[in-house]
Amino acid sequence: EIQLGRPKDGARLLPLLRRHWGEKARFRKLRMYANPDSNNKMREYSQGEIADFTVTQSENALRGSEDYRDIFITAPTGAGKSLLFQLPALYLAQEHHAVTLVIEPLIALMRDQVNSLRQRGANNVVAINSDLTYGERQAAYERIGDGSASILYLSPELLLSTSLKDILGNRQIALVVIDEVHTVTSWGQEFRPDYWYL
Repeated sequence: EIQLGRPKDGARLLPLLRRHWGEKARFRKLRMYANPDSNNKMREYSQGEIADFTVTQSENALRGSEDYRDIFITAPTGAGKSLLFQLPALYLAQEHHAVTLVIEPLIALMRDQVNSLRQRGANNVVAINSDLTYGERQAAYERIGDGSASILYLSPELLLSTSLKDILGNRQIALVVIDEVHTVTSWGQEFRPDYWYL
């Protein structure tokens, strides 16, 4: 069963939500399985509750605690899943100066996500992919290293072929997000083996 601990409505994330998604922005409700292993009973969760839980798990890991959990979220297209990692990434960058790695399967998805965040005023986001020149890649690495970028979109191939030290410098990882995670199994074994090795 999904245990989010004591109920939190994401109040600490609300200022960031309103700064980047608009003054009247509020968290949506999502219907999810309460215990997918045993029954089909649904429960309603707010985006704020899930995003806050994500931040708490990351903060536990950043403190060196072993009391943190991986999170797997599945919801229909248009349900607002991207907010569930983008908002925690912005918060963790602001509060802990930590980096979020977002593994995306397609350059077009990377471009859309980066452009969307930048249009919302988040200038601490970069993407590194095969469309970039050598100079553009180096500039992105420098922004991660100097702290002016804290959200990095990249492919699994780049993640597995490049040392994390080269990517991050001395920065800590806040989150590792695998967006479109179904591609790990649907593409991984034959089409893009690096997805399988994630």
